[in-house]
Amino acid sequence: MAIELGINRENEDNWIDLIWDAWPTNQVSLWIPEVWGFMHDQDRLWVRKPVGWTQKGHALQVGPCLESHGNFSFTWEARLTVDKDTVRIDLQVENSGDTDLPAMFNINGCLNFVKAPDFMDSSGQCTYVRVDGHWQDMAAIRRPQALNLGGDHYHLLVKGRDDPMDVELLPNVHVTSSLCARVGRTGECCIGWAWDTALRLDINFNHLQCMHSVPALGPIPAGHTVQHTGKIYFHQGDKGGLLDFCRRDGLV
Repeated sequence: MAIELGINRENEDNWIDLIWDAWPTNQVSLWIPEVWGFMHDQDRLWVRKPVGWTQKGHALQVGPCLESHGNFSFTWEARLTVDKDTVRIDLQVENSGDTDLPAMFNINGCLNFVKAPDFMDSSGQCTYVRVDGHWQDMAAIRRPQALNLGGDHYHLLVKGRDDPMDVELLPNVHVTSSLCARVGRTGECCIGWAWDTALRLDINFNHLQCMHSVPALGPIPAGHTVQHTGKIYFHQGDKGGLLDFCRRDGLV
C-alpha cells in the first residue's frame, strides 16, 4: 500500500490531496491548518489562503510562518511525510510574542471525505471515537436535530477539559483518546487520525463530511517552543488493527 501527497493548485485553496492506492477512486482532502484556536472555540484565526506547502521528495513542508491574533504572536512550521500507509505530521510552534499562549491554544485541521464516496457517513454508524477505553460510534450520541442549517457539528472534549462557550460541544460525552476513525463502506478498511496530545475531536456530518483530531498545544510561555506529532492512518483492516498501530506509535 502507498499514499500519494499532492498540493491542491486548482483554486489555490489551503488543502492537500491524500490518494490511497488501495482505493484510488477516493480522494481524501487534508486542510491543515484550517483554524488556530486560542481562549475558547469561538476565538478563532481562520486560515483562508494557502500557507505555502512545498514538495520535498516524499514530503511536504511549510514555514517558518509568523501569525498574529489579538495579543498573541507565534511562529510555526510543519512537515508531512509519507511512510507506506501513514502520513506523519511534525509540527513546531514558537511563542514569538510577549503574551503566554493559553491552555486552549490549538491547531485544527480538517480531514474531509466529500470526494471519497467509500468513506462518506451521514448516519454516524461508520465514525468512531474512543470513550472510556472503548470504541463509540457517533450514531448513538448524535443530537436529534442539527444546530446549524446544512451542517451537523459535534465537538467532543477530552476528559478533564471544558469549554462552556462552545455551542457545538456534546457536554455529556468526553473522549479518552486523540484517535478518531472512519470505516469504509465494506468494513474492510478504515482511516484514522491521532496526535501525541489531545484537546478534542470534531465530527461533522451532512454536506461537510469530515473529522478533526485537535491537539492541545498550550500553554506556551513567551519565548518557548513546543513540538508535536500526529499521524493519519490508512489501514487495510478493521479498527482494532488501526488501534494497535496507534498504540505502537504512542498516540493513544
